[in-house]
Amino acid sequence: HNIAKLTEPQSPRNSARVAPETSLHSKGRRQRNPLGEFVFSLNDVPYYFNRRCISIVPGVVQRYFGNKTLYRVTTLEQTLIDTLQSPRSCGGPAVVFEAWERSVSRINSKRLLDYLLVLKSDVISRRVFSMIELIGQGLPSVMVSFRSALAQRVASENPPPIPLLAGMNYRALDSTWLTMRP
Repeated sequence: HNIAKLTEPQSPRNSARVAPETSLHSKGRRQRNPLGEFVFSLNDVPYYFNRRCISIVPGVVQRYFGNKTLYRVTTLEQTLIDTLQSPRSCGGPAVVFEAWERSVSRINSKRLLDYLLVLKSDVISRRVFSMIELIGQGLPSVMVSFRSALAQRVASENPPPIPLLAGMNYRALDSTWLTMRP
């Protein structure tokens, strides 16, 4: 499980990156765990702490636990988008595919479309449509015009292929979305 602190976007002046050769191993720094910082385990389930930029997580809602505890949680649609961007943090490819297969019929299509519009990322949108089509789910009518415009943009710009799941190497090319899939 991941516990995230939502942060404001960094200004360009503060986001200068340290050279890769000095960032991980110099001055006794430990290597960054891609799952985040381990916080605790409960019933043998590890919990990790991460920071997430609020501008790339539009699907956060507030919920009450009892009458005094307010917490934030991502919606189903945001969680599914996250699986495509950080599959290892979500349990790996098998868990990602299972999550999409089990959840795609419950997706609020309007909400998913709204998130894609807010994110303004063709990479994320290509992954979402490629996954929906890979698992054989029909496209809801609310998403048809967005899908068509994106498909035209991909066809005309011919961007380089990307993996369906970030960081995973696949060999089969989805020619519509230029995603590499299993």
